[in-house]
Amino acid sequence: MRHHSRLSMHPDRPVVAVVGSVRREIVGPKEDQARRACRELGKTLCKGGWRIAVFSDERVAIEADVVAGYLSAGAVQAESIVCCAPGHGEIAFPEMESNGDAFLSNDGKSDNWMLSFYRSLANVDGALLLGGGPFTLLAAYRTLERGCALFSVAYFGGAAEKIYKYLAARPGRIDGINKKDVSRMGAEWTRQSALECVRSLTEQHKRFQQQRQKMMEQRRERDESQREIRRAWLYLMAAIMFLAAGWITRSPGWLYLLFIVAGVCAAGGAGATVRMLTPDAPRARRGTPPVLGVMVGLTSALFYLISQSSGESAAVLPSPRMFLWSMFVAIVAGFGFDYTLVQLMSRAKSKRGG
Repeated sequence: MRHHSRLSMHPDRPVVAVVGSVRREIVGPKEDQARRACRELGKTLCKGGWRIAVFSDERVAIEADVVAGYLSAGAVQAESIVCCAPGHGEIAFPEMESNGDAFLSNDGKSDNWMLSFYRSLANVDGALLLGGGPFTLLAAYRTLERGCALFSVAYFGGAAEKIYKYLAARPGRIDGINKKDVSRMGAEWTRQSALECVRSLTEQHKRFQQQRQKMMEQRRERDESQREIRRAWLYLMAAIMFLAAGWITRSPGWLYLLFIVAGVCAAGGAGATVRMLTPDAPRARRGTPPVLGVMVGLTSALFYLISQSSGESAAVLPSPRMFLWSMFVAIVAGFGFDYTLVQLMSRAKSKRGG
């Protein structure tokens, strides 16, 4: 059996925490049936591509029967059963002697059993609960808190039944766990129940992954929008600074020309950057519009210089009011040029496709 401090080493193979117990005072006369159910669940989890995380080798816990069922599926991949031993303890299943490669030891880093158990649940992709007591409730709370797949078998009672009742009283309140999943949890145990359980876990896992991916994309969009806002402000502040400098420079000359060109170019870049904050702005080419805006600003600056030059001396006469107006035109042009370009490209693609 290999040892490692990380619980999840195979991102393409999700791991589900197996938590619960089949003590007679919890499951009553259904103990034998509950143990068979655990073996069925273990076998189906293996066939469904799930790895399992176990926390105890005691006979009263569900892990022992789940592990036996998991290994009975045959052709178990290496490190498929992660043994989390909270509180620097050790887990030893009889099957380790003949199936050592299938086990991976993840030793706890704390002497506190509950704290180590709680931390281990931070790295799983879901939880399978059956029977159980306080620690099963803790596992459910941690799983729901993290937004992971959860299946609580209510038929055998215990904490798992309480968790089912909690979910059933709040239909649709927990994203990723729908009414069909909750209905499966509360159904009577049959030959198809193990398959339905694993199917529910897999479907939930996919939904939660999609939700996390969507949240990451939204976070990236927010960060990108904030960067665009800061960039637009920088362009705008640069344009205002050049405007102020041009306002101060009253005599014709190369310095005044420099302030004109730089200020109008910055204004064009500001307009194009503001365009990137609109909902229909292209996301794949965020760096291109500001460059195009600067080029549009340069063109506006040239038009301004031509219009302001004297016919005899060809010298640009200082006109702060016209300078300000040219900057405004450059902002609008920078904004509208990219929009017009996108529309033309879209129409060209439509005609080519048609």
